[in-house]
Amino acid sequence: GEEGGVDCALTPERCPAPDSSSPGAPPGGPSLPDSGVPDTSPPQVEERHQSALSTLGGEPITLRLTTRRPAGAGYRFVWEASLGTLTLPSETSSLSEVSWRLPACVPEGRTPSVRVTVSNALGLTTTSTFLVAALTCTSHSAGFLYSLAVRGDGQVWSWGRAQPPAPVADLSDVVAGLAGQWHSLAVRQDGSVWAWGNNESGQLGDGTSTASLTPVAVKNLREVVAVAASDGHSLAVRGDGSVWAWGKNKDGQLGDGGDTDRLAPGVVEGVTGVVALAAGDEHSVALREDGTVWTWGLNVAGQLGDGTTRSRAVPGRVPGLTGVVAVSANAHYTLALREDGTVWAWGRSGTRSAPDTLTPTAYGPVPVQLKGLRGVLAVSAGDGHALAVLRDGSVWAWGDNSHGQLGDGTTTYRAEPARVQGLDGVRRALAGYNHSLALREDGALWSWGANGDSQLGDDTRKDRALPGPVGGLRPTGLD
Repeated sequence: GEEGGVDCALTPERCPAPDSSSPGAPPGGPSLPDSGVPDTSPPQVEERHQSALSTLGGEPITLRLTTRRPAGAGYRFVWEASLGTLTLPSETSSLSEVSWRLPACVPEGRTPSVRVTVSNALGLTTTSTFLVAALTCTSHSAGFLYSLAVRGDGQVWSWGRAQPPAPVADLSDVVAGLAGQWHSLAVRQDGSVWAWGNNESGQLGDGTSTASLTPVAVKNLREVVAVAASDGHSLAVRGDGSVWAWGKNKDGQLGDGGDTDRLAPGVVEGVTGVVALAAGDEHSVALREDGTVWTWGLNVAGQLGDGTTRSRAVPGRVPGLTGVVAVSANAHYTLALREDGTVWAWGRSGTRSAPDTLTPTAYGPVPVQLKGLRGVLAVSAGDGHALAVLRDGSVWAWGDNSHGQLGDGTTTYRAEPARVQGLDGVRRALAGYNHSLALREDGALWSWGANGDSQLGDDTRKDRALPGPVGGLRPTGLD
């Protein structure tokens, strides 16, 4: 409008600022800038504030954007988060602030971000992006007598079953690999899933029950961010948080309410917002972005964690467990890592490789906290043993040790976690059937335990009770 015959929209520097105490004044004080930047220019950012640059999830992060004061009407702020939730913004004409709450963990390969777009009355815009480092969700489902590693160049290498390390043919641009008992899965950069190995229950997801020695495309899947595999079934989570399942379904592990095997993926109803998966022999585990854990399938050993031993063919929440950032499963038990660095377990391990250790490793049908473990960053459930990686880079192991898979130089069973000897700087570890792998910060891969099928990748077939290097590999991930 005009003030004393002057067009204030064109020459705001000649107009007096309105009284901020008057009823018509916008919140936060005068809306006219001291610098004289008119509305005909895009909004200009003066200050950005971010209360934290990293998070373990759960705790809110305050984000604030301050612009130069607009010449006319106040600016419009639009906030968008790639992951997590945002509160309603608190705003003045030139400032907007939100609270950002992230999931307990984020899918591998995704960086949490928030973008704010500021626009004026003419539609001119300015954008600003906030980034944060968050804990990556990890899922494990161990191979039976073999191992997989994903290299930085997108190649998958495998070894075991009396074969030395070698690249998997006809497969490239892989960002994640997963070894089941008798079949394997790989996620490519384009979000497609490829599978190879045994297929008697349709676990390859290609619409057949024919085994394949080379990777085949899994049908009806796109935008996949994580996979899990076990005895005869496979799981995948898409970027939208939906879970898909296929393969063996005798005990309801596909979560569709029935017991019929499926030759191609189908969506699992009743669970959404999933960021990570794990698969036991006949049960399935999903971690939601809110830090809760959901399970379905066989429950004979209490591996569903719901306080019963009744199997269930549809997803249900594990009661009383929150703030979870990682899950792992194998055989008939499940592990969960909470954001406070504690590890919780339920079910019963040792069902195949160490039947004589069932009593010491019978956790029960409800989650129990494992003693002697604090500051844990990652967990992995093997058949009869398990591993935990601590913040200091050390690895701790417990359970069956008949092949030296605990890495303590002995073959003595351990009911409580003990440190793996001669190994530090570890960022990820995997417990297989009766062997173990660890990926160090320097990219070196180490192995120990059973080696009758060359699953340690050291050019021998001798068991080893202490860690040793796997030659010729610099992987980014392993299974």
